[in-house]
Amino acid sequence: MSGTKDNLNFNSFSGYYHSLYHSSYGGFDWFNMMELNKSMINNILDYCDTGYNNVLHGRGEGVVLDNGFMYTYAQTFNLKSGIFASAWSTNQPVYIYAWANDTQKGEIKVDLSQTPTTIGFAKYGSEFKNINLIEIRVAGKGEGGSTCTYGHETYGYQVAFDNLKITLNSPGANRGQQGHHFLLPHPSHHHVANPFAATWNIGVSGHAAPSGSSLHDTGGAAGTGYHSELTTLTGPGEHDHAGLTNQFALPQSEHFGL
Repeated sequence: MSGTKDNLNFNSFSGYYHSLYHSSYGGFDWFNMMELNKSMINNILDYCDTGYNNVLHGRGEGVVLDNGFMYTYAQTFNLKSGIFASAWSTNQPVYIYAWANDTQKGEIKVDLSQTPTTIGFAKYGSEFKNINLIEIRVAGKGEGGSTCTYGHETYGYQVAFDNLKITLNSPGANRGQQGHHFLLPHPSHHHVANPFAATWNIGVSGHAAPSGSSLHDTGGAAGTGYHSELTTLTGPGEHDHAGLTNQFALPQSEHFGL
């Protein structure tokens, strides 16, 4: 329906966390993003004063694993606002891009900390209207975050977000060849013991590059559909604490830097 409004608040999920691959949550497809539940944050991971804790407004939230996308095939949408925070860092540079088919329409840069930031996208005019893909890209490690969880400063390449307010446009409006020009990079969280944890392998130089790639790295327009790319990817579905897969199993304490 034209003008359908939605608030993506991730409150409908049960369990502890979910890969959003192929979920069609809120009418969107998702890439390199996950849902993280309140019970996982507070009871299992036992985090405190992280972006995960601070951005949460209900039962669940979305998480970007260094570079992620949300997109539609059937219709365009307008992104109105959302609440964002760096999971582990302060003053972390993050870019948010808006795409319409193979054309970038909008771009903003925001320095996120673990304190939530509400971003109003409507103030950028038409840049975040009539689009079919949003890309969120962490561009650097930022500065050290809260010492609450581990007793020392933390760094990481995850962004927590909640309460995305959008308007879905008519399925026929500006549809063009939606979803058929982007070749998405491979997901960054495969073979990671805990995709939500802080980064410890900063190295001697003090820098640790994020492992994901951007649409800018693929040239945006790839000439082949990104839907076919996604159908080859596998990710965990709904998990309870007893059934975590090896790929996303909770790490031993040394992986948390304890």
